Amino acid sequence: MSELNDFFKLTEEIESILDSYDPGELAPDKIIGEIFKERAKQRPILEKAVQLATEGLEKYPFNAVLLRMRAAARCRIVTPEGEFTELELAEQIRALGYAHEHSNAEEVYNRWIKLFPESEALKSAKADSDSMKPDQ
Repeated sequence: MSELNDFFKLTEEIESILDSYDPGELAPDKIIGEIFKERAKQRPILEKAVQLATEGLEKYPFNAVLLRMRAAARCRIVTPEGEFTELELAEQIRALGYAHEHSNAEEVYNRWIKLFPESEALKSAKADSDSMKPDQ
C-alpha cells in the first residue's frame, strides 16, 4: 500500500470514529449532569481517535488534517462532571503555526493563556508553533 493510501485509510478510520460520536438528545427534561454523563461514556471512542491521530502525526508531523481531527476528538472528551480534559485551541495554535500564520497563532495563544495560565497543552502548542517560524 502506498504512503498516500495509508494516510487516506488512517483519516477515514478517524473520521468514522468522529462520525460515530453521539452527543445525545438535548431533551428539555434532561438536566445538564445527565447530558455530561452520557457524553462521558463515549470517552474511550474519542480517545481512540486521538490515539490514531497522534500516531499519524508521528509519521506525518504537523499535518493540518490530522491536527484538526485530533482537536475535534479532544474537544468532545468530557468528564461526567462536565470538565473538558483538553483544549481544542492548543491544536489550532499548532495548525496556525504549520500554516505559517504565526501572528494569528500568537494572538490565539495570548488570549487563552490568560484564562488557562497553567495549561501545558497551550504552552506546548505555542512552542511547536514558534519552532516553525522561519529564521529571522
